[in-house]
Order: sequence, then C-alpha cells, then structure tokens
Amino acid sequence: MTMAAHLFLDSRLKYHKTMEPTYQLFYEGSTNPFLKTYKFQGLTAGSLYSFIVYARNDKEYSLASPALEVIAATMPPKMSSPRVLSVDDSTQSVTLE
Repeated sequence: MTMAAHLFLDSRLKYHKTMEPTYQLFYEGSTNPFLKTYKFQGLTAGSLYSFIVYARNDKEYSLASPALEVIAATMPPKMSSPRVLSVDDSTQSVTLE
C-alpha cells in the first residue's frame, strides 16, 4: 500500500466573541502561508473569545481545531519605581513610598 504525502499550504484562523453565534474569519493564510503568529487588535478587554484554526493541504481544509477560549486583556500601565523613605538597620526594614 502506498500512502501519498500532502504538503501543508496554509491555514485559516477564525474567532468569535462568546455571545456572538458564529465564527468570523480573522486570517486567511494563502497570502502568507509561513506566518506563525497573529496580533489581534480591537478586542474588548474582559470579553471571552473563542478561536479555531483550519489547516489546508493540496486537497482540502482540515476539520476545525479544538476551540481555544481566551479572555481579552490589556497591558497594565508601566509602574514607576518605588522611592525609599527610610532604612532601619536594627529591624532590617525598608520603608517605601
């Protein structure tokens, strides 16, 4: 028996906000099949999103991957360094502002 190998061509990435009924196409990989990372913008912080991926070879697209659920977040603001107000050698303590 001979097994034919099929080359990976590209992928599709779809997502939906949990309260929405259908997945929306986010990325269709035929324009750049070697892209491995995606940067999502415009998501609502605190909302739950679900993502699925399809791979395609020279025959067809695969079934959808298991869904990955993610809560969208934002980067926290950069914290400033604390200022040392006092150092007490006898108690080995530092007071910060």
